[in-house]
Amino acid sequence: MKLNVKNELLDKKNFNWEQIFRKKIATFVMSLCFSVFLSAQTDAFQTVFYQRPSVHTVRLTAQDSWKQQYVYDFDNNSTLDILLSFDELYADSHQLYFTLRHCDISWQPDEMMSIEYWDGFEKQYDCSEYRLSFNTTVDYVHYVVRIPVANFKMSGNYILSVYSVDDGELMLSRPIMLAEHEMGLQSNVKRTNDDGTQELTVSVHGRSSSASQYLPSTLSVCSWQNNDFSSLAFFKDPDIIRGNDMVFLSPLVYQGGSEWRWADTRSLRGHVISNTRVEFVEDYFHASIPVAVPALGYSYHEDFNGLQFIHTYDTPDSNPDTSADYCIAHIFFEADNDVNDLYVVGDMVDSPFPVAYAKMNFIEGTKNMYETSFFVKQSLANFRIVEVNKEGVASMGNTESNFSETENDYHICLYHRDPSTGYYRLLGYRNHNTLKTPNSFIH
Repeated sequence: MKLNVKNELLDKKNFNWEQIFRKKIATFVMSLCFSVFLSAQTDAFQTVFYQRPSVHTVRLTAQDSWKQQYVYDFDNNSTLDILLSFDELYADSHQLYFTLRHCDISWQPDEMMSIEYWDGFEKQYDCSEYRLSFNTTVDYVHYVVRIPVANFKMSGNYILSVYSVDDGELMLSRPIMLAEHEMGLQSNVKRTNDDGTQELTVSVHGRSSSASQYLPSTLSVCSWQNNDFSSLAFFKDPDIIRGNDMVFLSPLVYQGGSEWRWADTRSLRGHVISNTRVEFVEDYFHASIPVAVPALGYSYHEDFNGLQFIHTYDTPDSNPDTSADYCIAHIFFEADNDVNDLYVVGDMVDSPFPVAYAKMNFIEGTKNMYETSFFVKQSLANFRIVEVNKEGVASMGNTESNFSETENDYHICLYHRDPSTGYYRLLGYRNHNTLKTPNSFIH
């Protein structure tokens, strides 16, 4: 398969692809053992986002949806399930059970007993199903865990943890938020053309007379960009209070970034022509994504805001949950100048944070070329490359550039702390898309 113009940069430098792949295979499995979050901003989420090195493609979704989401409606009469799906590579099947822990707004487990917030057993068995992969070069077990929404007794933050019955060891954990509609939220996003940032302001509105019971001092409002929990920040005290309404005029400022990059691994056997270079070396498909370079100017294109859509063209009539193969994706980046540590982030690496196995390495013999590789299930996926400084702070200025016009999702949550118990409820939630939501800039 021919390389596009950008990938020809690698050919011109006489890269030996097979030599690169063989060298990467020797260290590849070892690198999967490291899944340490590197930014101090993400310390609170180290136990919230966890998975065994053998676990991949972790997705938390609503029924009949492929889009990863973490916030769901709190509804005791709901007939819907929250679905947690994932694959375990090169492993035998397990019987699973899950637990749920109610948390405060800092994602620290509180002292509530499970019977107070969950209508079910503390260890919930008979909750999962599994199927084996079919006709794939990489063997895996695909699991689906069902969490009934109606079983939740209280809104708020939860840590969902899944264990193997066989050895009792933790397999993975993820955050879940159950939101009420007691309070309404309105939001506004403004462009700041000077530095490529976006400013988010929020107002809170009581939807009923009962809203008057919530003192402003017991309410907290936070937001994060896309599914990046490392960007989570809290608004300071409200600037205006009128009855049941509060207005936060001091904005939270976020990097605009640029539109997300694409990685297309849907065709590994040449059924569909794409700009991804595919080779089969030592029992694995290797997919080389076109070389990424810093953006020179803003250009809009529709994307998934970091999500991953599992799909394969190689077996189009089968279920991609078990027929999509795994490949080793190679991501390349050509920097304009010297940079700090570089990482790939997005659902395709199962982490919105910089993690060690997605760190990019400098390629010897080049001026400023970096590369990383990791297992990826066949899909159409978004990714970004971020730079992390010595203080552990991630930025996109030297990798993706920052543009105030960029389309982003903002997730906004309103919490109430009960003064008598100290426990937090989630009274309101809003998703604000800068392209589709009113009170946003428009391209």
